[in-house]
Amino acid sequence: MNIRSVTEKTTDKRVQIMDQAIELFVTQGFQQTSMAQLSKSSGIAIGTIYHHFKGKDELIEQTYLYVTEKFGARVSISNEETELPFKDRFRLVWIRAYTFFIDYPNYFFFKDTLNYSPLVSQELKDKGSKYYQASLDLIAEGIEKGLYINNNPVVLGRWIYNSIITATQITLNKELVMDNKTLDEFFEMTWRSIINEK
Repeated sequence: MNIRSVTEKTTDKRVQIMDQAIELFVTQGFQQTSMAQLSKSSGIAIGTIYHHFKGKDELIEQTYLYVTEKFGARVSISNEETELPFKDRFRLVWIRAYTFFIDYPNYFFFKDTLNYSPLVSQELKDKGSKYYQASLDLIAEGIEKGLYINNNPVVLGRWIYNSIITATQITLNKELVMDNKTLDEFFEMTWRSIINEK
């Protein structure tokens, strides 16, 4: 067996462990999920799980980074898209973030819970932020151009992200049908709430 196939197989097993862990964390909570239970539900030997993760704390941290990396890949802007007008790029990122959470609802619940949990340190959040640097750069660009009514990147980031969370919750809770028209209206509300109309 060549080295590449071993690496791919290892990576797949690691992802399989993390995806099963997310399922358990979301359905029954972090404290209630044990490594033994994860082994039983995933069908992966507990020794293999400990080969990839030293313990549950490391599993949670690495799973957080895994989900954050996948999120960042979805919301990234391609080289061609950098030529689009600012609002179009902003909309692309906003819609892509929303559709990521709709496509992966367990990732949404996992990430949303951990955002307010002491299980994820600020240091880990800072480490994960590199995966969605394009989004942070977009906020910084708007500040530099004087487009926003508030120039605090933390306030802006939280406000924008919370609008995506709200749209996701409304959709996943089936409070209304989030068709393209409704989603466009939701985005426009977000846009108008932060843009400095001159």
